[in-house]
Amino acid sequence: MRDMKRQAVFAALSIGLAAAGVLPGAAHADVTVTRETHFGGFMGMGANDTTSKEYIHSDKKRDESTMKFTGSILSKIGGTHSSVKIYRVDKNEIIELKPASRTYTVLPMTVKNAQRASSPNAQSGQGAQSQSGNADKSREHTRVIRNDLSVKATGKHKTINGYKCREYVMTWVVVTEDTQTKQRSKSVMTSDLWTTPRTHALRVLAADEAAYNHAYLKRLGLDLSPQQQHQFGLGMLGLMSGKSQKDLKRAMSKIHGYPISTTVKWQSNAKAETSEGADSSGNGEQALKQVAGNLGSMLGSVFHHNEAAKKPDKPANSDMKTVFRSTTNIVSVRTGTVPASLFAVPAGYKRARY
Repeated sequence: MRDMKRQAVFAALSIGLAAAGVLPGAAHADVTVTRETHFGGFMGMGANDTTSKEYIHSDKKRDESTMKFTGSILSKIGGTHSSVKIYRVDKNEIIELKPASRTYTVLPMTVKNAQRASSPNAQSGQGAQSQSGNADKSREHTRVIRNDLSVKATGKHKTINGYKCREYVMTWVVVTEDTQTKQRSKSVMTSDLWTTPRTHALRVLAADEAAYNHAYLKRLGLDLSPQQQHQFGLGMLGLMSGKSQKDLKRAMSKIHGYPISTTVKWQSNAKAETSEGADSSGNGEQALKQVAGNLGSMLGSVFHHNEAAKKPDKPANSDMKTVFRSTTNIVSVRTGTVPASLFAVPAGYKRARY
């Protein structure tokens, strides 16, 4: 399941990098942005609402977030989880504050620690390694049949959190075939973007995020300018969609403005494998892991095929199920000086082991 989530995040990152645009000479200033995210869970499991506030100053960022489970079960036992993380590129530090115990932890900025900081509850172990190994083995007999990416302006308009927005829909369709069983599977990732004309605050936000991301990636060993980040995003989308950068630029050029609301929905008709006639159609954890593993393997196979076979008739959509759905909205953007104290450990906090 985590492999599938990483691929989804990777795809979304590529789309974001390709869609982002920073005008030359854009003004830099401190910026504070508040976002709300509703995650529908994986096949309904683990649904939650998260509110996050980011403070950005040059190569420093503070992320304050509060997550609350919304599912029928976890909402009663999961409670609310808050976190505060400070990213100091200048000091090569990822600092996590724990106000309840007045303690903090510090990790150096490495790719592994960056992943750990972004997913603090992720579990590791033999189970994950085994699942990854099974996915790699499954790719050996998976053939990409169809791999398309399209962007469409719907002509719809609405106001979101005070921003007048218009809608664009990006659709990524992947159809694969198991060369042994001849069974075909279809996956559709739909990104619903509501964008608004760039105000001064949004231009500052785009410029500051690009500058911070440049410093962060450089610290992680990937020195990319904003222009190279854009090219990197197009390159990854090209790898996933099978389209040339020229075609992708043409598609991405249809999107105008800054995204205020982004909804990503991933649907699939990939089946969970069963043994001895066992029924895996329910919401059991094992069935969920099997569907996630199959889907991750199916989409992972895209990275191992440069060309897709001739397009066949589309698989029936009647059994398509939503694997996950996530919506993120920008609530507010404010420019102005961010106090330096927000990027430092508060007095009285004691350092703890991670």
